[in-house]
Amino acid sequence: MYEASSQPGRVDIWEIPSGTLMASIDEESRPGFLPTFVDFSPDARYLAIGTNGPRAVVIDVAALAEGADVTGATVFDRDVHTSQAPKAVLTNDGVLATASGDGVYRFWSIETGEMTMQLETTGLTGSGRFDFSPDFDVFYYEDGGGIVRQMPMKVDDMIDLATSLATRSLTDAECREYLHTDGCEGP
Repeated sequence: MYEASSQPGRVDIWEIPSGTLMASIDEESRPGFLPTFVDFSPDARYLAIGTNGPRAVVIDVAALAEGADVTGATVFDRDVHTSQAPKAVLTNDGVLATASGDGVYRFWSIETGEMTMQLETTGLTGSGRFDFSPDFDVFYYEDGGGIVRQMPMKVDDMIDLATSLATRSLTDAECREYLHTDGCEGP
């Protein structure tokens, strides 16, 4: 079990219940580091840190516990938005969701460092509230006007939702373009 405390310019990571300080990340060890948001993955293996940079950093806390230094335990470190102070949440399987003042939610693979998806909102100023369902199958996010929406995280579930909301069938050209198939199946 771990705990993280954040204060201006510094994040401390503690092992609980021993109270042992495992690591500190600050401006001295990382120039320009100003943490604004910290969050553990549900299994507490990873710690996501949003910085006033607009960087997000993900630390493998299990690697810290095994003796790695902060640099060796850093699995993700990059600019994630164009505006400052991103918020970040993680799944147990390494999906990082970020949001910032640009009204956009982005999804990243902490394994590859690549953005896997982007979700643009309507009318949202600032970063809204967002999180994953306990089974990580659904992403809940705030849109403009405080409306909470949901987005399935599995492609098949997204296609099922889109199909249920469609007012007409897709053309073969649309299936090729949007679903990356040879054409549409069925009517």
